[in-house]
Amino acid sequence: MNSRKLLVGCGLVVIVGLGVLMTGRLLAGIPEVDQQVPAGLGSSLVNINQPLNGAQLPLNQPVSVYVEAFGDQPLQDLQLLVDGEPQPGSLSSPAGEEKMIASWTFTPDKEGVHTLLARLKTRNGRTVLSNAVIVIFVPPGQVSIPLVLGNVNAPLVINAETSQIDLNAELQGGIPGSPPAGFNEQGDGVNPPPFTTEPSKQEPPAEPAQQPGGNLIPIKYLLWGQTLMEDLFSTEVPAAPTLDGGSNQCDGILVVQDNSTSELGFFLYRLDPGQQAFSRIATLDGKTGKAAFSYHDPGLALGKYLYYLAAFNAGGESASNIISITVDADQCAVANKPTFDVQSIPIDPGQPVDKAYC
Repeated sequence: MNSRKLLVGCGLVVIVGLGVLMTGRLLAGIPEVDQQVPAGLGSSLVNINQPLNGAQLPLNQPVSVYVEAFGDQPLQDLQLLVDGEPQPGSLSSPAGEEKMIASWTFTPDKEGVHTLLARLKTRNGRTVLSNAVIVIFVPPGQVSIPLVLGNVNAPLVINAETSQIDLNAELQGGIPGSPPAGFNEQGDGVNPPPFTTEPSKQEPPAEPAQQPGGNLIPIKYLLWGQTLMEDLFSTEVPAAPTLDGGSNQCDGILVVQDNSTSELGFFLYRLDPGQQAFSRIATLDGKTGKAAFSYHDPGLALGKYLYYLAAFNAGGESASNIISITVDADQCAVANKPTFDVQSIPIDPGQPVDKAYC
């Protein structure tokens, strides 16, 4: 009898051990969060064709911006953002097609370096950002390269009345056609809207008094489980959060208003000074309810940074507004790199070694 109980007990131990081993291997094989979230728009592309990156543009003179967008599903809206702020006065081809072209004309009256971005929205709510174009607005007498037409092809413009794409026939050697609405015979904007950016912020916004806690279960396991349920229950993309921010010495202070109750986490994206594409810099836990919370991005160097936050779940990402933060404290001339104390880092290579390099 005792031997039978011992045999049964050993069998149960083996079964439990195998179950734990198989579960561990299964969990270890679950992809990381960024590999699980749907890519979004697929083969879509948004590009700012004019002006060129690094261009010097004259103050108090009309500036034209031309944007093209292509997608594998109907496109709904194209926006121009200057330092994160939407610009009015767009002339655009009709929405609902898989290609859109839009143009803007505005008059800059603020000297300095500014970042142009185009943001595309699709009919199903996806958001795609263009390349970032850095332009420098300077007094007309300081423009290093004169802006001349030369023997170049005219950019595409939109006729607001017919919503058709026209070319300036005079530059093509043909008969000049009538200019599109909002432009004169010289191609300049007629009373273009003013250049708008975010209001100057000397202090970061007030941070929430209480911070929601993090997830008890790592995000990748929650996301994996939700993805498995996609075949049974459709998961809607979470509502986009609202982002605010400012700088404190060399730190970026971001305050987030969570507008969704269905997100599993947040991706934080940053565009560094002089760069042309956002980089994902952090993955944050989802919050219970529609709670406000803050995040500190330390060790920034001098310059202007753009941020946006995207709430995500198994249905995909939903991007917030884009904000601009300027770091101008003297002690931030160079980014503060993390320092390591080698005495506090235990290293166990698992086998005898002569030398180790970090």
